[in-house]
Amino acid sequence: MVNEVNNEKNAILMPVESVLELAKENLSESKYNKKFNEWMALKLQRSSGNMGISSQYGPVNFLEDVPFPKNPFKLMKSRFGLFFGIFST
Repeated sequence: MVNEVNNEKNAILMPVESVLELAKENLSESKYNKKFNEWMALKLQRSSGNMGISSQYGPVNFLEDVPFPKNPFKLMKSRFGLFFGIFST
């Protein structure tokens, strides 16, 4: 976990809200990755100022310029696997 946090390649867009929402669906890797990209596209297309994601309040001025993870499922597992392993029912 420490290596993951200290990795220099962390400048990617994967809001925690996406992780928590998609976790409810218990998707396979391919379905998760597709659904994540669809979820993010919908959030970024909102014309209102409120996208409903905490990332819009971070240090990045233009979320559209920050890349999505190449494999959202793998990233979710590496960062939240322990959390879901402990707190899932």
